[in-house]
Amino acid sequence: MLASVKALNQLEIVGETMRFALNSVAAYAPEWLKAFAPVDWYVRYSGRFEEYRLPNSKRGRESLIEMIGEDGYRLYSAIYEAQDMPQLRDR
Repeated sequence: MLASVKALNQLEIVGETMRFALNSVAAYAPEWLKAFAPVDWYVRYSGRFEEYRLPNSKRGRESLIEMIGEDGYRLYSAIYEAQDMPQLRDR
């Protein structure tokens, strides 16, 4: 039971970290983010993760964590490759 609670808590933290990063970029460069962000990110990161219906299965939670990690890496890469927005790297 405690392991399940810990896993869900970690998933919420990872999700909220990505949501915070997206909100930070959106506050600074909304048009850049709008042009870059995939449509499914709006669904996945629009609400707080504590309100999100998280997967019940271990594999489902692992898949979601991997997806968030891939999304984070994609955002990080895009920020560092944005030639027209070098100031994003300084944030």
